[in-house]
Amino acid sequence: MDNSELLEFAKGIALKAGEILLKYFEAEELNSEVKADYSFVSEADMESDSFIRNAIHEKYPDHGIVSEENPDKKGNEYEWVIDPLDGTNNFVRGDPVFAVSMGVRHNGKGIIGVVYAPFFKKLYFASEGSGAYVEHEGKTKRLRVSDESMRLPCLVVDSHTDKKRVEKCQKIIREFFKTVPHLGRKMLHCCSIELCMIAEGGMDYGFHNDPKPWDIAAGDVIVREAGGKFTYVPVRGQERPAAVSSNGIHHEKMVEIVKKHMA
Repeated sequence: MDNSELLEFAKGIALKAGEILLKYFEAEELNSEVKADYSFVSEADMESDSFIRNAIHEKYPDHGIVSEENPDKKGNEYEWVIDPLDGTNNFVRGDPVFAVSMGVRHNGKGIIGVVYAPFFKKLYFASEGSGAYVEHEGKTKRLRVSDESMRLPCLVVDSHTDKKRVEKCQKIIREFFKTVPHLGRKMLHCCSIELCMIAEGGMDYGFHNDPKPWDIAAGDVIVREAGGKFTYVPVRGQERPAAVSSNGIHHEKMVEIVKKHMA
């Protein structure tokens, strides 16, 4: 199957799903509830998810779909990994840092990544071997990770409420600080946008512990196609691996630090 066809289709449904999210974001009221893991799910999540899944089923009925809201068929040659609303907690609080995120895997390998941040009207996308790009205000720009020598490097990290996990992550971050001079720290609470900012050169490093597949499937491809590196690190006693992403500078050392504390 032609990757360019998959990419254009993914971009189109991401834009339409983004319109659904904006409709709810700009409304006076938004109905939401708290899931078992204490994260939010809203009407916007469900409508966006339903739209994306129906569009994929209609166009590619044999493709598998793994979604945050409705895990579906797995093990297909082509598998879509989608988050219909990444950054739901931001969204329900009126914070515009949220996105539609979609990755396509072929036999388990990421080949397409699309992330749309509708409030900012920024569409990030990448196809294996063809580079990573962002469309904004009618212009398309090729993405390239940063050369951190141009400014102070910044670390993107995720956050957790679990005490043991927080303590372990803090140890890792302290070692990162020793490895990279003048390292800053930032949390956006929207994994897909964080990874796109690394690809765009706005941030330099990412460390996400226990990310779900839909958190990183698109960003993985986008970072790599922007010239960055993305590594999964198995974690003791944890089903999902941690993820280290970067502009490539100090990457192996950061992976080594994560393995030391978690593998």
